[in-house]
Amino acid sequence: MAPVVVPVERAERRASMMVSLEVVPGEAFVATSSTSGTVTGAAQVGAVLDNGVTVMVVDDRPVVAMLGDAPLWRPLGSGARGEDVTRLQEFLITTGHLSGPATDRFGPATTAGVRSFAQSIGLPRSTTVFDPAWVVWVGDSPLPVAHVDAPVGATLAAGDPVVTGPAAAGAVAVAEPQGGLVADLGDDPELVVGGAVVPYVPGSGAITDPEHVAALVGALGMVEQGAGQIRAAQGHGVAVLPASAVVSGEGGLVCIFPDESSPPVAVTVVGGGGATVQVPLDAGLTTVLANPHQLAGLPACQG
Repeated sequence: MAPVVVPVERAERRASMMVSLEVVPGEAFVATSSTSGTVTGAAQVGAVLDNGVTVMVVDDRPVVAMLGDAPLWRPLGSGARGEDVTRLQEFLITTGHLSGPATDRFGPATTAGVRSFAQSIGLPRSTTVFDPAWVVWVGDSPLPVAHVDAPVGATLAAGDPVVTGPAAAGAVAVAEPQGGLVADLGDDPELVVGGAVVPYVPGSGAITDPEHVAALVGALGMVEQGAGQIRAAQGHGVAVLPASAVVSGEGGLVCIFPDESSPPVAVTVVGGGGATVQVPLDAGLTTVLANPHQLAGLPACQG
């Protein structure tokens, strides 16, 4: 049989391994009351509470949802200034009771907006001071109702829970294999799920950064469990050889022959599959003997 010498090809290898993932629920948002009285009407589970949507009816007066980065904490009237005035104006603009832009000063236009809003919930048009008890702060985005905490007939006090939103994902648990991750993943591996790629800290067992959690949950879709791939942040070059070129020696030693007249070169197989294997580029190979098992008289693979 004639020797078959073939050129060594190069490729990029990025170490990776599959892991199991599970979405861990976080705390749900609970909207609380700023008023007291008897609940005579309540939102339904599944309703989405946006600015101006009725959250409940207390003593036959509607109390509506208010979005913002913080709740109102004091009555607001003419001459008031502050960030809470800006939040009130943004609410009145969104609900159609004030023309923008929002400022931090409560002037005549805001007074007119308060009068208009007060009328919409059954209060006299002469009302000029906005009472936080008229609204329920539901956070900075529309809140889907997962649970009604104050049903019709309940006696409500300020600070009591009114509705609870769905539990958002608090983390994504990562089930690492027993013994941990493989060493060649490097110090800064990535967790990949579909099109989502986020950094992963080996040994942490979880992704907790809110933005990264949201990206993974979006990639997982509607399921609470799934699979992901942890991979090295960067690949590295490898030499790609025919699997038939590999010769085994004593003690697990692995060798290849650059050609039929060269001595064997010990190598470390770092990957491959099917008909090829991958070895580090530092072996310095440019050609390899593809059929050493079919040739007689070659030196043994030994250290």
